Amino acid sequence: MNVSGEREFAASRDQVWRVLNDPASMAKTMPGVESFDVHDDKRWTANVKIPLGLGGLKMKVDMEKLEEREPE
Repeated sequence: MNVSGEREFAASRDQVWRVLNDPASMAKTMPGVESFDVHDDKRWTANVKIPLGLGGLKMKVDMEKLEEREPE
């Protein structure tokens, strides 16, 4: 899956940049994260449980930074 688009946050660019580049902070923003594994500075995996009815759906979400540009 390729996720793209624009989103505005009630935070400074520097704050958003720090969260996007810190896997532990990023994990705190994602609902349902049960664990978060950092492979290196560009790849990490979130193990997520999405509540659905009686049990829930467990997913593994692999993330990889392909491009990086400092805030302007």
